[in-house]
Amino acid sequence: MKWLLCVAVAFAATEIEVFRLIQYEHEGTLLGSQVASLNFLGAHYLNTKEIPRKMTLIHINELSLNTLSFVLSNKPSALLIIIDKSSPPDNLHELETHLGSSTYQFPIYFAYQTPSIISVYEELKNIPSDQSFNSDQLSFELKTNEKTPLRPLKLENLYGFVYEYSEQLPTVALVAYYDSFSVVPEMTKGMDRNGSGVIAILELAKIFHKLFAQSPPAFNLMLLLNSAGNLNFQGIKSWLDAEDPEIQSIAQNVVFALCLDTIGKDQEVNLHISRFHKPEETEVKRLYDSMNKTAFLAKTQLNYVKKKVNMADPYIPWQHENFARKKIVGATFSHLPSPFSSNLDSSNILDDTFDSEALERNVRFLAESLSRFLYNLEDNKLILYDKQDLTSQESIETFKQQLANFTRFPTQLGVNSAFSKLLKQSLKESVGMNLTSQEFQLSEFTFYDSKVETLKVYKVKPPILDFYVFLGTLSYIAVLWALLKFCGNLRFAKQKKK
Repeated sequence: MKWLLCVAVAFAATEIEVFRLIQYEHEGTLLGSQVASLNFLGAHYLNTKEIPRKMTLIHINELSLNTLSFVLSNKPSALLIIIDKSSPPDNLHELETHLGSSTYQFPIYFAYQTPSIISVYEELKNIPSDQSFNSDQLSFELKTNEKTPLRPLKLENLYGFVYEYSEQLPTVALVAYYDSFSVVPEMTKGMDRNGSGVIAILELAKIFHKLFAQSPPAFNLMLLLNSAGNLNFQGIKSWLDAEDPEIQSIAQNVVFALCLDTIGKDQEVNLHISRFHKPEETEVKRLYDSMNKTAFLAKTQLNYVKKKVNMADPYIPWQHENFARKKIVGATFSHLPSPFSSNLDSSNILDDTFDSEALERNVRFLAESLSRFLYNLEDNKLILYDKQDLTSQESIETFKQQLANFTRFPTQLGVNSAFSKLLKQSLKESVGMNLTSQEFQLSEFTFYDSKVETLKVYKVKPPILDFYVFLGTLSYIAVLWALLKFCGNLRFAKQKKK
């Protein structure tokens, strides 16, 4: 019996780094994956007879909404989706939106494609449905605490001025949200949206600090880095609604808010506005003229996209619309031709890079346009755009590498988070700026704790082996009982003869 018991144990384990689908509440509805721990045998999604009560693996390139619906109809106990970063499928966005807007009473995990996980995936594919006594199976185990809601979740907005602030001067605000969002929190990098906007502000801060130190214009230039931008822009709304007298005074002084949102790709750029300037808004007209002039001289395609603010719609598609609701003129500079239709619509688990050349070009465009406006310059040639020391891809790459070290999902960006410390330190060291923090509490959404988990994969024999072990043990006990009974009867018979 010893050999039989030995084969029942699991063989050496493979460890896989996995990331769980988001778990959250929105307006009282529980959404996402509601369970974290698992301990199940595995099945390839094509082995339909094996799916029930097992953990099912599927590659993202083989996944569609129909396939997902079919797999779920077979009632798996858990689901693992393999992500290939090098070739994302065309329907990834659609899948993310669907997964994030549904509720699952079982664990759903994601893992990046590696040789080891592909080996596991192929092995599951080759496991036959009619397994013999000697057939191997794969067992998946992940032990973790069930997650708790993070409430209240306190976040912060950061703001400061490139040069000395004067209440006597009008203020131009450069605005960017610094959080990112996806339906897999630990896969959330948000490099283009909106890491590119953050890096642009850090680069522009250096450029204008030098210009202001040489000759301050008749404007204040404020940097406003806010959180919860991917959650209906709750951060900027909180800043504009703040009862703090200092913030109210600053906000009332803003004549234009230029929001930078997703500017790290493409040749064309768009300026999204809620309305064109009124005749009396001469400063706004002059800013648009400066941008048009720069676009002409730099041979950049600048498109104006007008969308009226819908005051009745609770969803806010562009950040500048928050300023419009406060009667402050604003616009959003972005390579996106149109806004997202919902918070989930912006999810992108593979937004882990951007084009540094495109971002450098956009930083140069913004520096040229703003300098023309701030200093009221009418030159018919480029002033800053072509300067070699204005900015560089090397400088942008440095910030980019720092950004890649952070997951900027809102739950990772609490007050005085590691990332906000990096922003404060970067601006302190580069331009001597001290950012002021304004705290606010996240509403509308309640997120659950999340972290990178380790999934262990063991090779085991099929469950039928347990049945054979049971039969063997039962036979052993039966034989032993028969022998004892026979020996007992024999001894009793001998004693009787005596």
